[in-house]
Amino acid sequence: MPIKAGENGGRTIVHKNIVRELTALGAWNGRAAHYTVPKARAGLESVLILQVGRAGPVIAARRI
Repeated sequence: MPIKAGENGGRTIVHKNIVRELTALGAWNGRAAHYTVPKARAGLESVLILQVGRAGPVIAARRI
């Protein structure tokens, strides 16, 4: 995909693992928990990401 503007303007990049939607499943307190994960749309996959706060570090990730 060609980039038209910004610091990468004029370059072409290949997209992989594009995030199309984020859905918060709930807060985690460190104990065992169960969350319902929405089914991925046809042709797409889901990934579970455990992050500290809204903008903190990602402490775990897994393709599901």
